[in-house]
Amino acid sequence: NPLSTLKFTNCHLQNCSINSKCSSAGLVSYASCKDVIVFDCSLQYCDVVSSSEVVTDGIGGLVGESGSACFNKCIVENSTISCVSPSGKVGGLIGYAPKDASITECCVKNTSIYSANSAGGLIGSSNNVSIEKSNVINCVITKIIKKFVHL
Repeated sequence: NPLSTLKFTNCHLQNCSINSKCSSAGLVSYASCKDVIVFDCSLQYCDVVSSSEVVTDGIGGLVGESGSACFNKCIVENSTISCVSPSGKVGGLIGYAPKDASITECCVKNTSIYSANSAGGLIGSSNNVSIEKSNVINCVITKIIKKFVHL
């Protein structure tokens, strides 16, 4: 049985580069547990990149993908988060939460987010999101368009 809850408190990543051919994130790329709780964590001056064109998971600054996730007092700043897959979901805090996501007093600042699919400043994709007292400041969110040439 997977864990029911995975909790991160006071975790801070700086000046890092994470490059993966699957789901990617600063703290955890894929959590098979029921809930992920992230409190007072940050990602600063980092690159989080998924370079595979077949990824179907989430790519996020702190969490790639989790069943449900709760973020409180977290910040992602001066970073780049990107995925070239046409099915990847990219977000400043979390890429994909298929069940629920709660974001309170969080900020994504001075960050570039690139996706060939869905993208968001705080979250790439979720079925049910609650956001309170949170900001996206001075960010660039860009859709990657790939052109295919038939020979």
